[in-house]
Amino acid sequence: MTWTAVVPLIGIIVAPLLTYLVARRRSSGRIDTTEAATLWTEAEKLRKLYQDEAERLRKELTGVQEQLATLSAEITVLRKEIAIWQDKAAALQVQVEKLNKRLEDQRD
Repeated sequence: MTWTAVVPLIGIIVAPLLTYLVARRRSSGRIDTTEAATLWTEAEKLRKLYQDEAERLRKELTGVQEQLATLSAEITVLRKEIAIWQDKAAALQVQVEKLNKRLEDQRD
């Protein structure tokens, strides 16, 4: 065999192998099948949906926490007012009892 016959023979064997290796290298890490691409797109949509939902819930939680802080402060104020009114009621009850006793003493 001469070199002129061997070179085309090597080309016939090596060319498809090189084409395959180049194509494989080019598509490495990519999703080329229709089903995989569809699944990837759906996964991206779901991730976006869940990220948006998580952000909405974070904002809602912040609002609820603010309301809780406000209501807790109001409860503290109201408890103090209740204590004041209870003290006033107790003082008035003592005064009523004293006045009732005086009234009974005057009747006797």
